[in-house]
Amino acid sequence: MSQKDLAIACGLAPSTVNAMESGQSTDMLVTTLSRLAHAVKATPDRLLGYDDPHIDLTRYVISLERPTVRESRESRFCTVCGRALFMGESHTQGECVVELSEHGKTNELLAAMFGFTPACIEFILDEEYARRSGRRL
Repeated sequence: MSQKDLAIACGLAPSTVNAMESGQSTDMLVTTLSRLAHAVKATPDRLLGYDDPHIDLTRYVISLERPTVRESRESRFCTVCGRALFMGESHTQGECVVELSEHGKTNELLAAMFGFTPACIEFILDEEYARRSGRRL
């Protein structure tokens, strides 16, 4: 598949696909990753190398887009995890994963919700808890 074909299949500019393939663009939204994975008939984890046992994942951090916020006059809520947010506050999908995990959702269910494998969800949880505690993995 050419870069142009991939760009069309994903709804991206050909220059964006070129930048990602050449390594010039390393910060990718989950939605973009999902589109790429769908276009090449692979999982997001496969594209990131999470299913390759030879890759050291401890420092590989993916960028997660910010979830949608539902607002009313009285309050704001994340449409993904339902967390109440203060005016002007937002949070990442990683924080949504933690919120849902802390409310009893299993890694398997979270994986299905976010389009990752349970191992990737575990990695995201580890990264979020490390970030919260100020430590590095």
